[in-house]
Parts: sequence; C-alpha cells; structure tokens
Amino acid sequence: MTLLFLHIPKAGGTTFRKILHRQYNENDIYTIPFENWPIKAKQELKSMGESIADIKLIKGHMPFGWHNQYPFNNSSYFTMMREPVKRFISHFNYEKIEGRPYHRIIKNITLEKYILHPTIRELDNCMTRYYANCLDIEVGQLNHGHLEMAKNNLEKHFSQILLVEEFDKGLILCKKFFNWKKSIIYSESNVNYRYTPPKLSDATLKSLNDQLKYDIELYNFGKEIFYRNWSRIKHNMVRYNLFKIKNLIFKKIHPLYATCKVFILKTILGKDLSSYV
Repeated sequence: MTLLFLHIPKAGGTTFRKILHRQYNENDIYTIPFENWPIKAKQELKSMGESIADIKLIKGHMPFGWHNQYPFNNSSYFTMMREPVKRFISHFNYEKIEGRPYHRIIKNITLEKYILHPTIRELDNCMTRYYANCLDIEVGQLNHGHLEMAKNNLEKHFSQILLVEEFDKGLILCKKFFNWKKSIIYSESNVNYRYTPPKLSDATLKSLNDQLKYDIELYNFGKEIFYRNWSRIKHNMVRYNLFKIKNLIFKKIHPLYATCKVFILKTILGKDLSSYV
C-alpha cells in the first residue's frame, strides 16, 4: 500500500510531516520537491519504474490524480484541511515573503485591496483546486462541477481527512487507522506565536466568504467525514484526553531536552554543531 499525503498549502503540514517521518523509514518516503514541481517530481517518480510500488509514503503539494499515473500496487490518499478564511489569510501573508513565487505581485498590496481584484489561482479556492485537480483554471472560473468533483474524490479516494482545527484527534485517527507504531507526540513547527491575525471588517469578511464559497462548502463536507470517522474510534475521548496530557508534558520538557542535547554534543562530546542544525 502506498499512501499519498496531499498537503494543502498552509494547512498544518510542517508539524505533521515530522510525525510522518517517524512512522516510515527514509527509504520508504518520497517527498515532492518544492522547486520545479511537478516536472521534477514526475521525472523522478517515472525513473523509479516498478520499484515505485515499494514506496510507502509520497507527500507534498500535489493535486489529486497522481495515483493513476504510476504503477502502484495499491494506493490511498489522506490529507489535512483548514478553515478556508484562516487558510487564505495565512497563505496570502506567506506569499508576501521575499522569495515566494507571488511576492512581487502582492508585496505592496493589502489583503483588503487584493480581494477586490484577485489574480492568483492558488489563492482562489485552493482546496477545491487541489482535490478536483484543476489548478490551471483561471481565477473566478471555478464552478459547482469542480466542487462536486472534489467532494467525490474526497469521499471515494481518501482514507482519512484530517482537520488543522482538530490536529490531535487527527493524529489519533491516523495512528489507529494506519497502524502507526512510533510516537505521535509533537511540538509545533513553523508556528509564529507572536503573529496576530489582522482584524478584518465585516465587508472584507463577507467578500472573502463569497470568494471562497467552494472551499467553505468543501471544508464543511470534509468536517462531516472527519467526525464520522472519529466517532468510530472506541473510547475516543479517553484516548484524546490521555494524549493531551502526554503531549502537554512533552512540550514542557522538550525545551530542556533540546538545551541538554546541545550541551552534551558541544561540551562533553566536542561535536561540531553545524551538522546538527
């Protein structure tokens, strides 16, 4: 079985990827390269030939449909969704960072001004585009047919649909469903605790909700599937509360552990820390 983790941009992927790497050997994982995708990824996967069937996990920013392009013995998708307005704001701000693909387009534009004249396809109902495999459709040209296609794909081809807003429950679901043996305890990555989301006017929020109508409906559809799967876990809330306690303890001791590790490597063992950064 090959699992394909379809990573939606700005939807909890960094922390989740670290947990995934604990569950599978490095030789059993293929990570879609960030640069020059999908060309480079498709070339690398095709070069594997029939040995691609030995890959246990493929992860990265890929649209639905890759399972039909390669000789997997058996495959299934899983993914993580995020509340669409929050995901959009996070993605918009991320693209304003220098070096990002759309930096030059939006670096001097406020969110309020951008939504009056949207131009970036990946910011236009991003989740619907990925799950329906229609990334190339022009901005504003998505329709109800694309939404229904995305819903159909989620329901028929995804073994688990996780939610950023229910991150811990999603980990418990994966551990149970995929029979993960390694720990799912974590500390957050790629999270800016000092960042305060902008306060948007009612008019701006209404415009955003109108523009993201397909993603909003799709997210609610995904939520129903998530909670349905969660309800099937025996003693789910007992598992959840125990996990929260264990993870809270880990988050308290993790900074101390990291400090001690650096001290031991540098002072006692005399290691060059550059290789550990």
